[in-house]
Amino acid sequence: MTTKYLVIIRGPMASGKSTLFKALSKNLRLASWVLIDRETLKNPENTNSKEISKKKGFLLVQNAIYHDKNILCQEYHPHPLKALVQDCDYQIFDFFLTCSVETALQRNKVRKKRFIAPDHRVNYWHEKAKPTPNSIIISTETASVEECCKQILNELGL
Repeated sequence: MTTKYLVIIRGPMASGKSTLFKALSKNLRLASWVLIDRETLKNPENTNSKEISKKKGFLLVQNAIYHDKNILCQEYHPHPLKALVQDCDYQIFDFFLTCSVETALQRNKVRKKRFIAPDHRVNYWHEKAKPTPNSIIISTETASVEECCKQILNELGL
């Protein structure tokens, strides 16, 4: 049996999670991967309910396990997902992206997203978001998207 991957991309606001997720999505053989990003988890009623997003994420992961697929997740804390895959021969990779608050604030100013966080929220999430002891830390401060993507693919042996 081939080992499957659970790859989690996490980090504070404006650290490059969505950008790197999209780049990785283009580099993976998509037939063998289930992609779970913030857009996928959003509630269609746009109520932004964390509970609905969490249940939807769990269902997508359970479906991936059932169909023997690799899983790429954006912005999911690794602990709940670890419990789902612990008996299923998944190798877990928790990548935590970092950059300075100054870089995040600059990125936040040029975002093309509908919601742009005020500066104090960016500061708050940079203080609150922390890697786990097993996180693989990737600095997006000066590394290009391609360099970060290559680093992750190398860690996965792909």
